[in-house]
Amino acid sequence: KVDPKRPITVTEMINNDDGTISYQTKTEKNQKEVWLQTDIIEGNHDEWSWKLIGHHIARALAIRLAPYMRYLGPMVGSVVVDGIFHKLIHPEGGLSSTLSNIVEKHLKYVRESEESEGLPTIVRLGHYHIELILYDERVGELVACIKAPDQFLQTHALLPSIGMSIMEVYLDKEGKKITRIISEYRDYYPLYLKLKKEQV
Repeated sequence: KVDPKRPITVTEMINNDDGTISYQTKTEKNQKEVWLQTDIIEGNHDEWSWKLIGHHIARALAIRLAPYMRYLGPMVGSVVVDGIFHKLIHPEGGLSSTLSNIVEKHLKYVRESEESEGLPTIVRLGHYHIELILYDERVGELVACIKAPDQFLQTHALLPSIGMSIMEVYLDKEGKKITRIISEYRDYYPLYLKLKKEQV
């Protein structure tokens, strides 16, 4: 439920007359239950359907679940929520043994391109199935997955982080710098192992 003393921002999808979609943001102050919206981009597996049959799975999902999901684009998308610039990226390529290098490169790109327009910034990277958070005035995160190890991961000696992070972000009084992050990682790997044993 929304606390009237702490209103939240919610987004509604608008179907435009020309067939495109756009979003309208409003502040919810009433004491009622609201769903927190999920922002979504597509990854390389989702792109296969676009290349094969011209269908964007994540976009279709967001259209069907409009009150709950917002589609930010294929492979890369950005959105400002509560004064914080969030960039979601599904990069390409492999993972080096130095995990932070990938995150550092993307944080540097966002900083030098000035696309966040001076706002506090969080960059989230999918694709690697590993959880890592890096902080350098901005926040960079390699995002865990909800995918069991497969032959590809096993042959590359990669053990995925199966889970998710819930992050509380605090800004300075001016709202210009991230001053503190509290991250709670929910590890679902033990659940995966339990379910795997039950299937045998």
